[in-house]
Amino acid sequence: MAYLQKLLFLICFIIPCFVFAQSSKQDVYLNNESTRFFGALVAGANFTQVDGDTYSGYNKVGLNAGAMVYTRLSSIMGGSLEFDYTQKGSHGVSSTASAALGSYISDYRLKLNYVEVPVILHILTNRRLHYEVGASYARLLNSSETLYSDPGTVIDPNIFYFRKTDVSFIAGLCYQFYNWWSIEGRYQYSLATIRDQERIPVGGPRQFNNVCTIRLVRFLNKVQKS
Repeated sequence: MAYLQKLLFLICFIIPCFVFAQSSKQDVYLNNESTRFFGALVAGANFTQVDGDTYSGYNKVGLNAGAMVYTRLSSIMGGSLEFDYTQKGSHGVSSTASAALGSYISDYRLKLNYVEVPVILHILTNRRLHYEVGASYARLLNSSETLYSDPGTVIDPNIFYFRKTDVSFIAGLCYQFYNWWSIEGRYQYSLATIRDQERIPVGGPRQFNNVCTIRLVRFLNKVQKS
């Protein structure tokens, strides 16, 4: 958890200071008056946890990858629509004891794979930096949930299943470090519980996806220098 906090601090605070000092060197894609729409590919990692499962820490790492279309709405504002494959979930370990095993480490793992469609508003602050705010609609493809403990625990996916949809709030920061490339940091949180109370075997009574994302954005349209 500590290393992730430091990395997010770097993206959200130190990089903007550097960008403001360097802003005259390069124009940002959404300020390019000659092009209104931009295609892009994205790939990176999710650092996730599920609030409400009694485990804390962004210990589950998953893939975040897909494609997006940007549109320039004005000189200081843009919008984007994405189609992503994203992996969320939770991973927790705890030290416990039993009569049979004595002291041992129990291990809980939850994997949630979604197809997700984020809709984002981009606010430009200078030539290479913009802030993001928006929402996403995700459709669950499949899930896997295991708990290794004593006595053994079987989590039946037919009983303890998840909701098929997840609507989330998104906020982030994107920095263009080269003509075709940007680095992006996002925070995402579910607006409603991801499964009903009677379907929760670990924790409860409500559970929410809590996600920090770091990824690269590769634009397909050439961004011209100012």
